[in-house]
Amino acid sequence: MNIIIVGVGYVGLVTGLCFAKLGHQVYFFDIDSNKINRLKNGKLTFYEPDIKELLIETKDVVHFSDELNDLNDYEIIFICIGTPTTGNGIDLSYVKKSAEKIGSLLKEGRRYPVIVVKSTVLPGTTKNIVLPILEKFSNKNAGKDFGLCMNPEFLREGSAVEDFLNPDRVVIGSFSDKEKKIMGEFYTAMFENADIINTNLTTAEIVKYTSNSFFPLLISFSNEVANICEIAGEKADAEEVLNALWLDRRISPLIDGKRLKPGITHYLKAGCGFGGSCFPKDLRAFIQFSKNLDYKPNLLESILYVNDFRITNLIKRVEESIGSLKGRSVAVLGLSFKPDTDDIRESPSIKLISELLMRKTKVKAHDPVAIENTKKILGNEKNLEFCDDVFDALKGTDACFVVTSWEDYFKISQDDFKKFMKDTVVIDCRRIYNPNNMNKIKYIGVGLKDDFEK
Repeated sequence: MNIIIVGVGYVGLVTGLCFAKLGHQVYFFDIDSNKINRLKNGKLTFYEPDIKELLIETKDVVHFSDELNDLNDYEIIFICIGTPTTGNGIDLSYVKKSAEKIGSLLKEGRRYPVIVVKSTVLPGTTKNIVLPILEKFSNKNAGKDFGLCMNPEFLREGSAVEDFLNPDRVVIGSFSDKEKKIMGEFYTAMFENADIINTNLTTAEIVKYTSNSFFPLLISFSNEVANICEIAGEKADAEEVLNALWLDRRISPLIDGKRLKPGITHYLKAGCGFGGSCFPKDLRAFIQFSKNLDYKPNLLESILYVNDFRITNLIKRVEESIGSLKGRSVAVLGLSFKPDTDDIRESPSIKLISELLMRKTKVKAHDPVAIENTKKILGNEKNLEFCDDVFDALKGTDACFVVTSWEDYFKISQDDFKKFMKDTVVIDCRRIYNPNNMNKIKYIGVGLKDDFEK
């Protein structure tokens, strides 16, 4: 098929390049001419494994432009525009402008194209906002002259290409039966093993927000357990507690004597909180949406409450153990909110660095790919130094927070910490080290009670 992707951000680019790999002709449109020109020259605007190779592989069947003049040659138009946070809600202005542009071009169209909203939008947005705009600017009717669908994405940063090419389910919310059939056949031809969920527009929107609430729920649940273990007696270990939990056959069943370890178990792990472009933003928006319906979502609010205090609690533990961090030198390893991405949005590391700087702490930061993004927001801080080498970041420091579980950090031994640091206080925010291998230094692990004196 001939496909238009409106928006070349994270979702749009991954979606379009994967469609191209699967045999479709893809036309990318974005009003940001700088992004378009970079992509035309084979340069990416973000880091994601496998995406550069995909851009090279599909160069003959993808096209990038900052102009969109007609829709006559295209069968499906995907709206992949960002919905940034505004307070506790989301900004729909870019989605609205895209709908206006598409609607004006539909006016002269001669075929029945399907417009697909892939952007994360609050329940009711596609039906009550996008649809009226399309009909107003086109003078045409949905279900008769064009189709309208809501097709949420479930891409994880760091594994987005794999997720797209091997989906477990595809959710299609349709306005009418015609586009339901078109989109069903479109996806079934590519993903014969994926479950296709056909529903209405609003249900499809709620599926996305429910997904982005459930996994943070597991993370905050794990961190609540960690909070309790850290103050419980007899050296309680949250990691052992949570490992025992996921061995329950209802979570990880035994089949023919072999234990399955579903992906859900990765979220049953204590750490320093979740971040990124989706979980915090979508949770806040879903909470506000619920309140606008006069419903108080206590459980959803608790997820954010636990998450908001993870970094503060970790700093408090360090200060209770070794004293004030004012004037001390501290290393922060990892700036992105998770490994295999350069995304620092809502990253626990950014909150950590900001709180350390408020305490007049000198910070030395390292990350394999996210330093440049961090410089854009913290580059002018005089007490913050960025280090390209991880051991340079450790040199002469009094404490080290290991925040992002990059593979390189797993290789650091306690001898390395002792060799480069002035005082070997290591705060393992992701429990990537075996505490038994850190018995010659001052080791603080999430979910573990401290066992050394100030």
